[in-house]
This record gives sequence, structure tokens and C-alpha cells, in this order.
Amino acid sequence: MRILFFVLGFLATLTLAAAQRSPSITGPFQLTVSADHAVVPSGQHIWVRVLMKNISNGNVDCSKTYSNGINLQFRFIIHAPDGNVIEKKQVPHPELEDAASFTPCTLAQNQSTEAEDNLINRRFDMSLPGEYTIQVERGISANEKDGFVKSNKITITVTQ
Repeated sequence: MRILFFVLGFLATLTLAAAQRSPSITGPFQLTVSADHAVVPSGQHIWVRVLMKNISNGNVDCSKTYSNGINLQFRFIIHAPDGNVIEKKQVPHPELEDAASFTPCTLAQNQSTEAEDNLINRRFDMSLPGEYTIQVERGISANEKDGFVKSNKITITVTQ
């Protein structure tokens, strides 16, 4: 009986830990990430599209804030060929990060919008040959405690 309670407690702990790492996998909208090219030569631009669709009964904020070729409303999670998460490149002048263009946007029920000009290798070093896994997440609201909606994962192969 003690073993059963131990196992149940252990499984509950694992479930709670997984929920804390991923506060939300569903929300008022869906994200779908895609790329025109699954294979890209090293040094070439890597563009990804993010489709955001309102699946709620109300309006959803889809505002876009671009800086250095990437929509800052999205958090890009990129795994290198070795499986490690790639951190954003250090910007030589971080004070210029605030220089961004903002476009307000609201999606009504069942509407969608696509952000197709995310130049991700400008912000992430993807120069080594191999397979990179890309996923995008966006906060459900401005409050991070509300959680994040995550997209599907895609693979981009960088060749020499």
C-alpha cells in the first residue's frame, strides 16, 4: 500500500512539474509555424511563418512588434542539432532593441493572421550544419501567469 501511495505521489509530482514548464498548451488561439524551405544552406536567411488563429468566442489580441526582423510578441524556442536550446544572439547595442515597429491587431472569432517575415537566424545562430527544431509560443495575455500557447514544431536542416 505504501508503494502505491509513493508511486501515485511521484506521478502527481511529475504531472505538476510538467504543467509548470508549460503553463498552457491550449488557449484562445492556435499557433502554427511553417517555413518555405526545410533545407537551407548555411549562411542563407531562414524565414519562418507563424499563423495565429482565434479559436475563442471573443476577440483576441494579435498585435505585432517587429525589431531586427523578428516579431517580439513570439518567443522562439530553437533546438540545435545537439539538442540544446539556442539562446538569442547578443546584440551589440541593446539600447536599439527598443526601436521597434508596433502594429495593433485584433482577431475576431475564427479569424487568423500570418506573420511571415520572421528572420530567425538574425537573432539565433543557426550556422552549423544539422537539424534545428523550431517552436513558437505566445503569451495568452500580457500577464505571463496566464500561460503561453505553443505551436507545432518544425525541423529546418542547415547544410554546408
